[in-house]
Amino acid sequence: MVYVDERIRGRVDTSSGEKLAWLIALAIGLHNMGEGLAVGITVSAGVTALANSLIVGFALHNLSEGIAIIGPLAKSGELPSIKRLLGLGALAGGPTILGAYIGLTWFANSLAIFFFAIAAGAVLYVVVEVLAGLRKDGTSLNAWSLHGGVLAGILVMYVTSLFVAL
Repeated sequence: MVYVDERIRGRVDTSSGEKLAWLIALAIGLHNMGEGLAVGITVSAGVTALANSLIVGFALHNLSEGIAIIGPLAKSGELPSIKRLLGLGALAGGPTILGAYIGLTWFANSLAIFFFAIAAGAVLYVVVEVLAGLRKDGTSLNAWSLHGGVLAGILVMYVTSLFVAL
């Protein structure tokens, strides 16, 4: 993530929110590779009902991820091009397909740990970037909207997990 951040720093107008959108899409893509692994593993194990539940749960979960990606671009008030939206979508969603293929054809526990560690690190990096941006904009980290957003995210995760468990 640090490498990608440094590579796009000179190419992207950081005040527009585009840099943050690309970083969020990359972090979500790495996170989604783990989701793809989970689906691929359940299909290869022959547990089709669980795989279907995971797919529905991940689809619901990923709706909110699209909002997280486009949010920084919306801040500028400029309408992003279709090409840019497709690129962000491919970066965030493409690894899901790769993860499903790996989980379906070739899987080891150490591989899953590796991918989940990368995903956790990427998400943590983006959280730090977002918090730094909030501080730079003068937003208090004690703002009710910030805490409300975190609580709403936790609630959505909980409800999604209940749905998947059914």
